[in-house]
Amino acid sequence: MDSSGLGSSTSLRQRFLARLDWQFIRRTSGIMFGITLARVLGFAFSFLLARTLETEDFGAVQYTITLATLVGILTVPFAEQVMPWFISHYRDDEIKLEAVLSSGAAILVASVLLSLVIAAVVLAAINRLSIAVVVIFLGITLFNTYAGLGRGFMASARLLIAYIGSNALQLIAVLVVVMILGRDSALPVMLIYGLSYILPIVILQLTQPLPIVISATGIRRPVIHELLRFAVPSWLSHALFTVTFALDILLIEHFQGEAAVGVYSLTKTLVMVFSFASQGVAMMLMPKIAASGEGSRRILFSALAITLGVNFAALIPYVLIYPWFVPTLVGDEYFIGATFGLLMATSAIVYSIHAIVTSYILGRKQPGLETASRICILIVMVVSGSLLIPSQGAVGAAWAALLSASAGVVSYPLILLVRPRLHRRSAPDL
Repeated sequence: MDSSGLGSSTSLRQRFLARLDWQFIRRTSGIMFGITLARVLGFAFSFLLARTLETEDFGAVQYTITLATLVGILTVPFAEQVMPWFISHYRDDEIKLEAVLSSGAAILVASVLLSLVIAAVVLAAINRLSIAVVVIFLGITLFNTYAGLGRGFMASARLLIAYIGSNALQLIAVLVVVMILGRDSALPVMLIYGLSYILPIVILQLTQPLPIVISATGIRRPVIHELLRFAVPSWLSHALFTVTFALDILLIEHFQGEAAVGVYSLTKTLVMVFSFASQGVAMMLMPKIAASGEGSRRILFSALAITLGVNFAALIPYVLIYPWFVPTLVGDEYFIGATFGLLMATSAIVYSIHAIVTSYILGRKQPGLETASRICILIVMVVSGSLLIPSQGAVGAAWAALLSASAGVVSYPLILLVRPRLHRRSAPDL
């Protein structure tokens, strides 16, 4: 054997390992485990519905949840992205932190009221307004608000309890409802889905409260201005993300009907397993970069290594099990081929790469770059989805998802060719 080749390989591996931030990897490993447990409970929730409800009813549940996420376009990104950045940066300054929390609360309340008014008008006009949409919207808004606060305060343990608790509560409550009502339980299930986010958060705040201080005197116009300045591109980016994420469901419902939505949504839920790693990593990546830019590229490299390593390790058993799992445990009507399952899994992996890079960019306080990338994703999804879904249904939607995810990843280096240097903006003086 060529000893020089062996030495070169060993040296390459050592250089690779040296570039990793092992402290960051250890901290995120526990978070990934917790998110995985929470998502397994979420999968059980979805599979229980798919087995119990008629295909059309399962599709109706997924469609209603999709509408609720669209209603949350203003509230979710502000709570999930803007507040964590400012909290993590100013959490050691009590006066500025109170100003951030109080001013942010005022913006969030106004956003909730505005969202409800707009949703009432638009959904009533298309005959889609229901109490289920409102309850789910309020539930996900409250949950993402707590998640944003937890990320800002780096309270990962409480975040995981909230994730696991809400998913466990969903599953238990739905089991009870299904046992009582059987196939006629679509509306109660949707109400449970929205309300289940609230109880764990209330319990956590009573037993292990986050250090939240909000007062009327803490609301300050300059702070509101700075929060909104950061929020505007985040709102636009999230709107683009939400519309893109929902567009495949909306197009399938329009061209193929709610039964096709149910079939597609099951696998779309299943491949969320490939987002576990990126969710766990991104939860700590953005606030860590925001708090200090030291070694940020090393942290980014570590985040990508974790995400890709976990996802490729999960891809092999997924490919082997998927053709048996769906028809056997859910139903033959939900299985439309192994190729469809592989396309969906690949698109989810590519999206996870985009999520990590986006968290890094947001930590560097460059939300405008994310917005540009989201525009590319949406354009590709609209064009490819409109062309492929009418004739190919769910398989066409899977191709559209993969093409749009790939466009998102490729867009970042292309944008940086035009804007070659990614500068870290200095924190505003509040």
